[in-house]
Amino acid sequence: MEDQQERYERARARVQAIKGFYIHASVFVVINIGLFLINAFTSGLAGAVWWFYGPLSAGASAWEHTPLASLASVGAALGAEIGRNARLGR
Repeated sequence: MEDQQERYERARARVQAIKGFYIHASVFVVINIGLFLINAFTSGLAGAVWWFYGPLSAGASAWEHTPLASLASVGAALGAEIGRNARLGR
């Protein structure tokens, strides 16, 4: 019974972590869309200074340290291996 309770607590913590990630990702996207719109409406779309790239890139650099970054690197490695096997006819 104790083992089942521990597994439940670990699963619950994992679900909370995933939920928090998606909440923060959604807020990141909404805020950056807002910054883009503010930049577009105040400077105009043509020939303007696009300052919203600064906050966007600073926020995006923090995402390098998430589980998604490690998944992306695994996907890139897997894609390279598949391409190599295809070229070799395997």
